[in-house]
Amino acid sequence: MEIFYMKRLIFIISILLCFSAVWSNTSADVNTYYISPTGDDNNSGKSKSQPWATFERAWPELYPGDTLILMDGVYYQTLMPNTRGGEPGKPITIRAQNDGKAIIDGQNQRETVRLEAWLDAVYFVFEGIVARNSSTSVYVIFAPNNTFRRVSGYDANTNENEHIFSIWADNNLIEDCVASGTGRKMIMSYKGNNNIIRRCYVHWEQWDARNFCDAWPWGDGIQIYIGNDNIIENSIANGPIPGWGISIQANGPRDQTNVVGNKVLGSIALNAGINEDGTVKDWGNIRPGPTSCDLIRDFGWPAQRSGFAIWGQGETRDNLFQDILAWGNAGLGFVVGGIDFYENASVNRATIINNGLGLWNNHIEGPKGNNVISLNLLDITNSNIGGTSHNGEGARLINRYVNGALTNEPLWPWPMEQRIRDELGLSVTNLIANIIPEQVKLIDGPVPTRLPPTSTPIPPSIPTPISTQSINIPGKIEMESYHRYFDQSPGNSFVLEAPSFRDDVDVRKTGDLGGGFKVAGISTNEWLEYQIKVTQAGTYTLIARVASDDQDVPKRFQVIIDEDTTSQIGPLVVIPVYSAGWDAFVDIAIGDIELSAGTHIVRVVMNSGWFDLNYIDFKLVDSGGTTPIPLPTQIPFPGVGDSSFFLYLPTTSSP
Repeated sequence: MEIFYMKRLIFIISILLCFSAVWSNTSADVNTYYISPTGDDNNSGKSKSQPWATFERAWPELYPGDTLILMDGVYYQTLMPNTRGGEPGKPITIRAQNDGKAIIDGQNQRETVRLEAWLDAVYFVFEGIVARNSSTSVYVIFAPNNTFRRVSGYDANTNENEHIFSIWADNNLIEDCVASGTGRKMIMSYKGNNNIIRRCYVHWEQWDARNFCDAWPWGDGIQIYIGNDNIIENSIANGPIPGWGISIQANGPRDQTNVVGNKVLGSIALNAGINEDGTVKDWGNIRPGPTSCDLIRDFGWPAQRSGFAIWGQGETRDNLFQDILAWGNAGLGFVVGGIDFYENASVNRATIINNGLGLWNNHIEGPKGNNVISLNLLDITNSNIGGTSHNGEGARLINRYVNGALTNEPLWPWPMEQRIRDELGLSVTNLIANIIPEQVKLIDGPVPTRLPPTSTPIPPSIPTPISTQSINIPGKIEMESYHRYFDQSPGNSFVLEAPSFRDDVDVRKTGDLGGGFKVAGISTNEWLEYQIKVTQAGTYTLIARVASDDQDVPKRFQVIIDEDTTSQIGPLVVIPVYSAGWDAFVDIAIGDIELSAGTHIVRVVMNSGWFDLNYIDFKLVDSGGTTPIPLPTQIPFPGVGDSSFFLYLPTTSSP
């Protein structure tokens, strides 16, 4: 009996050990995948020779510990994880194959990078990428526990309240970054806690604010806007900033807003409000138009075009500025104000000299060269502040800060020196060496002439690739199964209904029979393109499934097969339609066409808006003929007004 139970015990232990080994192997199994602008979503994605084409193809495959390599080139799609995140100690890594050579370009039509907590976009590491020309902010971070390393961002939406890095979550690290070009703020952490902005160089250039009414010009470098225990370390704010270079702000009632325990360490703010030739920038008194807003900033107020600032009406407590340099700003070097309550606002080892270049001799805050206001609100130690009795050591800027602690690791040459030379055409190391040569040495090598922050955006007529898988005909082309598209508005307006559709086409659930999705929010000149595979040659009847709740605007679209959009092809079919509801779909028999077997390209071009499309059905009616059946000039359909659809078809079948 004992032998029997012993054998059973040994058997059970053996089974458990086997399962343990399987679990262990599964948890340790990590994969590397590849994506390329010239890839194919039908590839395996597991080698450089078999890269995928789209991020949407990659997200379902990535698990904690996996890496997605972005091969060199420009990606005209939004980087937005939407399936699963990493885990503590096992992040999902998105890395450029070569530093700075993988570029996400929004073409000013779509977002570039967006992380959402509700999509589990947590514990990601992004390395070596460039993002530019976003329709909103360049890096939109609504998810916690992510790392951005050696990344650069250029040109947010210049007319809206958008930024280069827009952080709305906790525990994120932005390390070795560049932010430059257009946008209200280059880096902003809003209501975030425990975020770290480390060794970032920002160069503000422009914000037009046509659609956002606040005092213009407005712009800031790096800002903690409400939030606790954040760190800005070894970062530099440069450019003709109208507001503040580096700041902590708590606008709002004291019982609702606070900035507590934040640190600005080893950082530099220079040249706010100053042109590159050293003159004070003059914006004039006319806002960029067209705009309905007429608010103009009054630079008679000295607490702007300034280096550092701590400001607002909320609770401000236990904030530290240490080893900071403010130099060459048109306004004051350090600004304190607008706050009713301060406790332990400390400034240690600060160098604040050669500021106030845009002030005048009878200014309320004193003559040119004035460096700080509201000294009585600060606990200042061991600092060198021009025009005051503070003649201490000043900023120590030789070594790096890491997680709030000063280390022995050298800061110079600047970690992103060559990358910034390549992308911005300036030397950060030499820029600072000319200001504090006793701490930073000039480096050799030619520095190119200042370059614009980004290349010219690709014209919107260039399509955005989605997929390359063919749709079999006979059968339906579901409108949401497009392979390429051009859409006028950024993002899917109905993403909460259709979270799998993360690009710019407005896809939403349909109330039509059979359910599924439809394309809605259609605007004039947009188009959708489909690759079809005709499995049986013959004559096909095309039937469109259409709905509209609008009676006033003429509604038209074209269906083009295997022809350029500018070609004069085929007869015109005019079909009036009004279905009395956005989900009251009706069938419209468009006409017949002869199709040869093989692959064809179908493009649906929207000549107007105000209608929804569910699908176009290709029904085989004759598989024996080779001569195209003529199309009627008009197909009657009970409707209202002059609303109509157009169908263009080739006069002969395509090979």
